[in-house]
Amino acid sequence: MMTTRTTRPLAGYGWLVDGMRLLDRKPATLFGAIGFFLALSLLPTAITLPLQLQFQQSIPVMMGVMVFSLLAGLALAPMQGGMLQVLDAIANDRPVRARDVFTPYRHADQFWPLVGFAVAILVVFIALVLVVALVLGASGWFAAWQQMVAQQAHPGGHAALPPHFGAFIALFVLFSPMFVALTAIGYAQVAIAGRGVLGALADGFAGGLKNLHVLWILMIGVLVVGIVLALIIGVVAALLGMALKALGTVALVVVLGAFYLAAMVVMYAVWFAFAYRMWRDVCAVDDSGNMPQPLAA
Repeated sequence: MMTTRTTRPLAGYGWLVDGMRLLDRKPATLFGAIGFFLALSLLPTAITLPLQLQFQQSIPVMMGVMVFSLLAGLALAPMQGGMLQVLDAIANDRPVRARDVFTPYRHADQFWPLVGFAVAILVVFIALVLVVALVLGASGWFAAWQQMVAQQAHPGGHAALPPHFGAFIALFVLFSPMFVALTAIGYAQVAIAGRGVLGALADGFAGGLKNLHVLWILMIGVLVVGIVLALIIGVVAALLGMALKALGTVALVVVLGAFYLAAMVVMYAVWFAFAYRMWRDVCAVDDSGNMPQPLAA
């Protein structure tokens, strides 16, 4: 039986450091898998962006893009599990290839639970947003949404923010670490430990609640570092933009695009490595004293 445990207050920084150390092991395999994931995650945007630019004031197109993006996100859920399986194999010195990130798509007993878990997370998120909106005043939020829709059709005005929008953002920031834990622990429980959807949700909630203080402490540090990095990146991007003006728009787009892709690769690598280390630390050993056996590839 799988259980979860409370870790030390500064454990989150240890998960980041251990995750980054994990990136040094079989980097070609790991970054190859991340490359596959990044390429497919950007594909929906590549498909829908021309439509959004062509039909900027079309509400049906906007809704269609939202539905398509949602379905594409669910279709990528097994790949998230595949990334965690690749990291587990690397961490335990098992043979693994970059294309093993697609393993869950070849096994129905992995594919459907991972998709089901993604749907479950989406349902939980929507339910919580609706509860908060109802508590803060649903009628005002609906009116604000109508103004935003009208703004799409008649550019030039400014839609008012929903009532208590600041309180909503504060609650979102306060409890967002819970969704970090739910995602990291839950996906790993399904993809590596073979837990069912409901069991993985329960483990994610339990692990998140027990370590909410850990994630809050980590979030503060990440926010500080993120602000500093954002300033540095902004300065570097501005300098690059000035330097490349002489070379033309094409050169500027190519360089900034390459910079963006590199940043996305690093972000995905750090996230998946962090999620894996968090799962290993929070999910205790089973009754037999052994870590859960990995699913067959």
